Amino acid sequence: MAGQGVGRALVEEAKRRAERSGDVLLKVVAALEAEGFYRRCGFELVGETETLLGRALIMLQRLEHSVAK
Repeated sequence: MAGQGVGRALVEEAKRRAERSGDVLLKVVAALEAEGFYRRCGFELVGETETLLGRALIMLQRLEHSVAK
C-alpha cells in the first residue's frame, strides 16, 4: 500500500480531530524507519524511547490553531 496516500490521510484526519478538540500538539511514537514520512507530514523529531517492540522515535507537530494571535 506504500505510495497510495493512506498514511498521509490518516495523519491529516488525526490533526483535524486534535485541532477540533483544542489540542495544541500532536505526538507520535514512530518506528525508526518512519522518520522521513512523519517529517514530510510536518513533524519534528524531539527524542527517542523504548517500546515493547524496541527503540522508537518521539515526534511532535504544533497544530495551526495554537499560534498566538
